[in-house]
Amino acid sequence: MLVTCPVCGVENSTGGLCPSCYLRENPPFSVKTPLKRFVCPLCNSYKKGNRWIQVSGGNDPFVEIALDAARHAVHLESSDQVAWENQPRLSILGRSGEALPLSVGVRVEVTGRLRGGGEAYTGEAELEVRLEKRVCPSCSRRKGKSFTTILQIRAENRGLTSGELETIKRIVTLSGGLSHVVSLEEEHGGVNIKTSNSRVARRIADKIRAVFGGTLSGTAKLVTRDRQTGKRVYRGTLLLRIPEYCVDDTVSYCDRYWVVKQVTGEKVVLSGLDEDRVVAVPWARAAGIQLVKKSGDYHPAVVTLRTSNMLQVYDMVTCENLDVEHGLWLDMQPGERTRIVRLDGKTLV
Repeated sequence: MLVTCPVCGVENSTGGLCPSCYLRENPPFSVKTPLKRFVCPLCNSYKKGNRWIQVSGGNDPFVEIALDAARHAVHLESSDQVAWENQPRLSILGRSGEALPLSVGVRVEVTGRLRGGGEAYTGEAELEVRLEKRVCPSCSRRKGKSFTTILQIRAENRGLTSGELETIKRIVTLSGGLSHVVSLEEEHGGVNIKTSNSRVARRIADKIRAVFGGTLSGTAKLVTRDRQTGKRVYRGTLLLRIPEYCVDDTVSYCDRYWVVKQVTGEKVVLSGLDEDRVVAVPWARAAGIQLVKKSGDYHPAVVTLRTSNMLQVYDMVTCENLDVEHGLWLDMQPGERTRIVRLDGKTLV
C-alpha cells in the first residue's frame, strides 16, 4: 500500500516520510564540534590526543592541520538508507588570519546512494577549526638547551673526512627536523647531534646511514620522572658507526681482494680485483670486510704492453715497469692510463 509523504507529497511504501525527506530530517552523518587544535608556533607541530604530530607535506601547515581535524571529526553512520560511495570531501572556506591564534573554515561534503532506488544523496556541513598557540614539549626542551637523544656519528678506526662532515651537516639541515636539533658539535673525530625529539634523531640517523652505510645501535638511560605525569623520563643515545673504508678503497673479503663500488644503508657492493665478479654484502655479514688500501694509496700508471695473458704497466711514482696478470675482463690497451696497487707481491689494476 502506497502512502503519501507528509512533507513532499511523494507516494512511498514506508508508511511515513519518503527516504529523501527522512534523510533530510535525520542526517546519516555527524560532525563533532567545536574543533580546536593546539599548534606549536616554533615547529608547526600540533597536539592530537596526547601526542604532538609533525605536519607532513603541504605548503600551508595551518590548512593541513585544519583539514586533518575536520577529517577526523566526520562520522558516517551505519545506515540502512544510504550506501556511502566515497570518503568525505573537504574544502577550505577561508581563514581568519596568518598568525596564531586563528580559525579555518572547512566545508564537508559526503555522497552516497539511497538503498533500493539508487537515487543520489549528498550531505554538507560547514565547521570552524580553531587553532590555538602552545609551545610543544620538544621545542620547550630545545629552548632550554635540554635534549632527549644524542646521536653520535663515528667512523671505524679513523676520523670523519671534511667531505663526510659537510654531507652530514647538509642532511641534518634538509631532514625536516632542524627545529628539534639542540646542537651539532664535532667531537673526537666525529659528530654529536643533540635533539629534543627521539623520532627526529632516528630519522636523521637513518638518512645519514642511507648515504654512508654502517651500523646503528641505541641505548636509553633513566634520568628523572615527569613531575606532572609521574612517568619515567629516559635520555637516549644512538651510535652510528660508519665503516673504515669508502668507495674505491681496496678491501679483503672471503680471502679475496675487492674494490668498494657502492655503500648504502642495506649493503656494500664489491668488485673483484683479480676476477670478473661483483658481490653485494648485507650489513649483517659486512663485519668480514677489512680495509687493505685506501684509494689514495694507488699509484698512477700507463699500460705499455699487452700480451694474451699479461699487461705491462709503467708505475709513474716508482718509475718501474711491472707485469700485471689479467683475464678477459681486463680490456686495456697500450697507452691507457690506469691505477695500480701492490698486494702480496702482486701488481693489481
